[in-house]
Formats: sequence, structure tokens, C-alpha cells
Amino acid sequence: MDSQSWTEHALLGENKTPYEQSNLIPDFRSVGALLSDNGILGTATLIAPDTIITAAHVLKNRTKDPLPTPSDWKFILYYDFE
Repeated sequence: MDSQSWTEHALLGENKTPYEQSNLIPDFRSVGALLSDNGILGTATLIAPDTIITAAHVLKNRTKDPLPTPSDWKFILYYDFE
């Protein structure tokens, strides 16, 4: 987003001023990176301690693609993602 600096973007992800969680701003702390051993990168949302949701195309682009192997993927929240 050209209209937002990286600092502003980080504040949004951390729910810090002026982006505190409210009726207008959702809580983005549970959104993280989903990274495969093959270098595929997408985003996912943590919905329980051991459960994430993501878009299907992050894990599998075509119907004929093999099913993803969970051990080949890592979910990384903001503070761990470098």
C-alpha cells in the first residue's frame, strides 16, 4: 500500500495506536505467515492454539496437486517472522 508506511502497517498488525481493536478495527494479532519447506508463502489466521485457516490456493493450486503434508508447513506469528 503506497498510502501507508511500514511503521503504520506494523502498528496495524500489532493493534497499536491508532489501530486498537474496536468495532471498526478487527484484531490482527492472530494473522501470521504460512511458510512451506519449498518456500511457498501465504497468510493464515490462528483460530485456536493448534488450528489455522488460510485460503485453499496457498496450500493447493490445482485439483490434481497432491494433498499438502502438514509437517512441511510452519505458521509464524509476527514477532517470530524474519
